Amino acid sequence: MTVAIVGAGVTGLSLGYLLLKRGIPVRIYEAAPHSGGLASTFRRDGFAFDLGPHEFVSDNPALKVLLQEVCGDDLLTVRKRVAQHFRGRALSYPFEVADVVRSMGPVLSARIVAEALLAPLRKDKSAQPNFESWTRAHFGPTLYDIYFGPYTRKVWGVAPTELDVATAKSRISVDSAWQLMKKTVAHHFFGEEEFENPHSELRHSFLYVRHGIGRLQEHLERRVREMGGEVQFGKRLAKLERDERRVRALEFDDGTRDAAFDYVASSAPLPLVAGLTLGLDDPRRVAVQKLPFRGMVFIFLRVKQPKTADFHWIYFPEPRCTFQRTTEFVHFGAEMAPPGCSSIAFEIAANPGEALWNKPDAELVKACVDEYVRLGWLKPENVLGADVLRIPHAYPIQVSGFRETADGLIGALGQFENSITLGRQGLFRYCNINECLEMSLDVTAAIAAGQRSIRYQQATSWIGAFAEGGRDARPANAADRSAPARS
Repeated sequence: MTVAIVGAGVTGLSLGYLLLKRGIPVRIYEAAPHSGGLASTFRRDGFAFDLGPHEFVSDNPALKVLLQEVCGDDLLTVRKRVAQHFRGRALSYPFEVADVVRSMGPVLSARIVAEALLAPLRKDKSAQPNFESWTRAHFGPTLYDIYFGPYTRKVWGVAPTELDVATAKSRISVDSAWQLMKKTVAHHFFGEEEFENPHSELRHSFLYVRHGIGRLQEHLERRVREMGGEVQFGKRLAKLERDERRVRALEFDDGTRDAAFDYVASSAPLPLVAGLTLGLDDPRRVAVQKLPFRGMVFIFLRVKQPKTADFHWIYFPEPRCTFQRTTEFVHFGAEMAPPGCSSIAFEIAANPGEALWNKPDAELVKACVDEYVRLGWLKPENVLGADVLRIPHAYPIQVSGFRETADGLIGALGQFENSITLGRQGLFRYCNINECLEMSLDVTAAIAAGQRSIRYQQATSWIGAFAEGGRDARPANAADRSAPARS
């Protein structure tokens, strides 16, 4: 048995490594000239920057064993500090009541609390068909107007009414301000942590990889090669040959071809793979245009001061601020910058062709520096340099109806019994790095068991409903989890 893997990000490389451990040969193809995908690290002059904050937050024991096995002494436990910049202050998140009251004042705070108490009465009366209606019903109009609405427009570039309600349910780890207050009290005073929702900030620490998250991909790639696996870069998928039941061959834009595999697993963007796999006359091909991605512009700033702020990452919902999040990597590990220096990544959400995307690098850098100078966190003379990186397909935009569209395409691909799609881009899911690793664990077990028609179903953890002779079955290791990842 041999498996061809399209995509050498963390999902594809971890899948390759896990398969090789079971004695299954793999060949991994990546369109870019290097591995990493979004979980990569940019390095210059002794400074290191990830593409935003990456953390491992799971109580799945199999995942922890995998990380320790691959990373060894490079696996670190980092004490977590996150903030929301709100009304002129960086507020620790999970929130501390005194900070919130000082920032918002007693009148506004009382209004939010009152709306939180009324939220349970309001939820059942609302249809909640989209992001805006859901957050208004669950958190009240005040929090929506001053936080959720502005931040959502800023990040996704569309009106919150156009976003599917699944975006709110998956990205917001609590379903009301009242629940947030209860969980925050339990977190601060009783040390409780939440693993059920992978996007929750209610955890005291996280696992990280020394020298940057890209080191994980470096470890995985090295181990894959040492175990006899192939990893080839500059291999952009151009065509899939298939019959009615199976994918028979992969063709790449350099003219090379691979037909010697039993399974093909892809973490490439779902619209791309579906467009190449489905026939030209297949009406489902139209759906690939309904799954848009959000681009991201990263500004990597090198500064000659030990730190700027006291937090690992900070969210900036204010519309007046160009960027929506910053990450300061010296808090992740001292080796992320030279002594006495710090490395900061600014994230600006923009799509190719939009004004912010097209703005000259120097103007983007100036906007970021000026804001940090205004906040009193940075002195202009301490700026050593900056780099700008544009990623056109960073995050799937979950517009209304996206789930039905994505599931329809995944179902169409599922008709080919040796084709598997997984990963953030492959499933069109806004999932975290630990969730991608858990997908690889599940898919490895399914391939090793010789299961056919391995396809994603929303009803299970990540990879589920393996159609085998007309009967569905969960992955072998899914039932053993103490806390499966949630979508």
